[in-house]
Amino acid sequence: MAKVSEYAVKSIPSGYTTANIQIGETLSVKDLLYALMLASANEAAVVLGEHISGDYKEFANLMNEKAKEIGCQDSNFVNGNGMHDKNHYTTAYDLALITRYAMKNETFRQIVSTTSYTLPATGVYPDRSRTFSNTNALIIVNKNNVENNFYYPAAIGVKTGYTTPAGNCLVSAADKNGMEFITVTLGANAKDVRYKDAISLLDFAFNNYSFVKIKGKNNSIKTISIENATNDTKNLNLLINSDIVALANLDNKNQEIEPNIVLKQNLAAPIKKGEVIGTATYELDGLTYTADILAGHDVEEKSDKIAKIAIRVVIVIFIIILVARNIIKKKI
Repeated sequence: MAKVSEYAVKSIPSGYTTANIQIGETLSVKDLLYALMLASANEAAVVLGEHISGDYKEFANLMNEKAKEIGCQDSNFVNGNGMHDKNHYTTAYDLALITRYAMKNETFRQIVSTTSYTLPATGVYPDRSRTFSNTNALIIVNKNNVENNFYYPAAIGVKTGYTTPAGNCLVSAADKNGMEFITVTLGANAKDVRYKDAISLLDFAFNNYSFVKIKGKNNSIKTISIENATNDTKNLNLLINSDIVALANLDNKNQEIEPNIVLKQNLAAPIKKGEVIGTATYELDGLTYTADILAGHDVEEKSDKIAKIAIRVVIVIFIIILVARNIIKKKI
């Protein structure tokens, strides 16, 4: 549970979106997240930042640390709700990285795909609740009983945004045919434009890409010769330990791809069947896919057999010498 401070409410300038959250209210983190992500409630972001870090500016520092951890290189956050500041900026690519990370969280996925949510009554508002709809038109079938032209059945989120300097922005995600895509549209001069562009990008992705199996688990990718192995085991099949499934442009769907094979240094017998002896990496459309390489069968060391035979020969010779000596002594 988080208590709404005076600063959280009064720090939001006129013109910015709120969920009518009042000073002194106590709301669950869950309720505040829904208000933040569906209604773009700026005060909810402040309450959450204060609740997590004690200080709202310190929460922005945590945001920057997390962004770098995810891989963002061109972002800097000074607040948690996106209110305009010349030192608060990001890029489409960084927003895609952040979204990909966030969509791995099931709670986040549920929130951003919810069409409407009701804040429960509180001590400040004991007799009424507040219901708000998701601002993302991609997931709304109709609005005010009017068919929504931008409804996208495969859409599963994520978030709208607007400030005068940034224009109309939208981070969207959709799931169809076992594939999920994220698109980011920024700087649109109208709400309609951001939705049209997002739909065009998503349609392009779904119409031009699919998953293809490049190589199946336990398939042989190459046969190599192990020099110090016996003749009947030296030709070793290299197997991959898992399916290689890639996202491919349909133009490249049937393309034969040779793997980049990296084997252990100084690979030599003996080798056990199923032993990991290297990696195989496939590259398609700028993406890489890697699997471990397994030995297809046992490889016996040639020197072992020779040594064993040599020892046996020496033992036999030694026995013969001893027997001969005894015979000679008896004759004498």
